[in-house]
Amino acid sequence: MTQAEMEKEIASLREQVARLEQRQAHWPRLEKTSRAMAILFAVAAMGFAIAGGVLSYLDRPNPIVPLALSFVLASLPLGLLGQALRSAP
Repeated sequence: MTQAEMEKEIASLREQVARLEQRQAHWPRLEKTSRAMAILFAVAAMGFAIAGGVLSYLDRPNPIVPLALSFVLASLPLGLLGQALRSAP
């Protein structure tokens, strides 16, 4: 390998490292976003569950409980994703 080829390879590797560092800078923002969405979905599910309880107390049809369950089931993977991104190096 000549000196010029080695310098070209080093320049290429530096570009790759710069791109990887740029990509890694976005992970903390994604972690915070997924955690915030998980919390919002859990709060919405709690609100729907409370509304469902009030409606069942008033003897009205209650289509809200399955909606609350779906929000809880949507918040769980988001919370796990946030935790996985937090523990990633």
